[in-house]
Amino acid sequence: PAKAVTSAADLPTKPRPKPAFDPYADLPAAKATAPRKPVAAAAAPRPDDAKGPVKVFTPGLFKLEQVHCLHIVRKHKDSRNPTSWRHPSKKITRSRDDATGELETMRKKILTAPSHRRRSVFIELAKKFSECGSAKKGGDLGFFRRGKMSPPFEAAAFNLDVNELSKTIASSAGVHLILRLA
Repeated sequence: PAKAVTSAADLPTKPRPKPAFDPYADLPAAKATAPRKPVAAAAAPRPDDAKGPVKVFTPGLFKLEQVHCLHIVRKHKDSRNPTSWRHPSKKITRSRDDATGELETMRKKILTAPSHRRRSVFIELAKKFSECGSAKKGGDLGFFRRGKMSPPFEAAAFNLDVNELSKTIASSAGVHLILRLA
């Protein structure tokens, strides 16, 4: 007759498999951390007629230390110093709207040039029309840090991408076009 099973110890046992090798067994257990919240990026305002990539700025992610720019300035009668280095004794009488219009025309000329020629076209226009002493160097301001230029000029320069041309920028010195090089 068959023997009755009375406890689990009486059951036949199967051999247990050996545990797989764990290369991380010696390491301490990982600390539990709260999951990181994704930082929401705010898209810069974009006019309907703008072309090119949308700029996305994440505050605090990256802050430029310095930029290298070229600029063209057209002074007007309400400028801080309404004289040009070209004619120091002659006072400038053009209105702010006229100065802005002249720069808009130059901007169109620069943007219609092939992309590989835009910098040289900008330099030619700066040498011919800019009313800043930097015109002798094609409008080259070199590298500058934050706090060195007027606030509207600085804000525009530091928000441009490399090889990007600004729209017209009004400051106490006049109306500017800026081309960022680095």
